[in-house]
Amino acid sequence: MGGDTWAAYQYWMDQENFLILESDYRYKADNGTCDYDGKGKTRVQIDTYYSVPHNSSAQLEQYLARGPVALYIDAASPVFGAYKNGILDSADCYSEIDHGVTGVGYGVSPEGVSFIIVKNSWGNSWGENGYIRIKNEDGWGICGMNSSPYQPTTKESE
Repeated sequence: MGGDTWAAYQYWMDQENFLILESDYRYKADNGTCDYDGKGKTRVQIDTYYSVPHNSSAQLEQYLARGPVALYIDAASPVFGAYKNGILDSADCYSEIDHGVTGVGYGVSPEGVSFIIVKNSWGNSWGENGYIRIKNEDGWGICGMNSSPYQPTTKESE
């Protein structure tokens, strides 16, 4: 049923809660109870998080150069759900922000199109091995990508 990024950041900022490596506890798209028994395998916590300036493709790239960025998009749009490969550039993907994803990088195609590399949680069979490249443009962005990006910073605890 989804989640709440800000609540997750607050949880991981708590002195008793440490981040878990994805390789130690894979995401599973199921309702249920977390049964991870290896808390504390890392000593890394969220220190704080920042609102990335909204509606700015240049600012999004600057923050991505520092690390991953939480993005919120319109994933219910048919063009997003049907994505297979290439750079998504569609005006048909703006109606409702309904899904959280992670911006992990950016680039420019041989044709000169700037894009953001986004990791989705729908598994490796979706998109480009679980990722999508979305055209980077000012304003709300394709699928609302620039509407409300956030970036956490981490710290290593003693």
